[in-house]
Amino acid sequence: TNYHDAIQYYQQYIAIMPEDEESRIKLGNAYLDLTEQDDVAPEDLSGAVQTLETILRNPIMANVPETPALRLRFARFYARDGIRMYSNALEHLKILMEADPNNAELQVLNTTWLAKSQNVDDAIRYAYKLIGYDTKKGTFDAKKAVAPHAVEVYGILAGLLRKGNKPDLAEKVVRKMVEANPNSAAAYVSSARLKALFGDLAGSKADAQKAYQLK
Repeated sequence: TNYHDAIQYYQQYIAIMPEDEESRIKLGNAYLDLTEQDDVAPEDLSGAVQTLETILRNPIMANVPETPALRLRFARFYARDGIRMYSNALEHLKILMEADPNNAELQVLNTTWLAKSQNVDDAIRYAYKLIGYDTKKGTFDAKKAVAPHAVEVYGILAGLLRKGNKPDLAEKVVRKMVEANPNSAAAYVSSARLKALFGDLAGSKADAQKAYQLK
């Protein structure tokens, strides 16, 4: 696929038909496709950012059904390992969360990117909500958990708590992760990794074996 040709075609079409919403969505996705290629040039990355920001800021795109999916894809682009512009990713994610406040996937991404951008307190606060931990009672409530099966959230939270000198609570979170996801190999892999960090090598080995059995 020649992404540059597709981009040029949509840009020319939009210049003639500026009210065409579908072509703007296609242009945005073509640019994001281009950024995923191994040989993407730096000018293509900056072109993608400029184009996507322009598309998504345009008032005519606000109520287009495909806009949220494009915005989420663009937010993920900002959060990629090679890009790591988490504040930009979180900005777009905030818009998506305001429109869809009960979407657990968006809330998991929010917690993940907050942690990666060193917004530790906010990341911990959101993580507690996602796994249903009541800080006042010191207990877990499955009914209040927004994403009890999001293994990555438990891992992020346990890591942050350990760095914040709360090792006992970190271990409690790890235990809850496995308890809430007893048939998840990913949960046991995460638990094994975290227990190794905590110095519980026997527990780490046992969890690694359990993960292997579940795979």
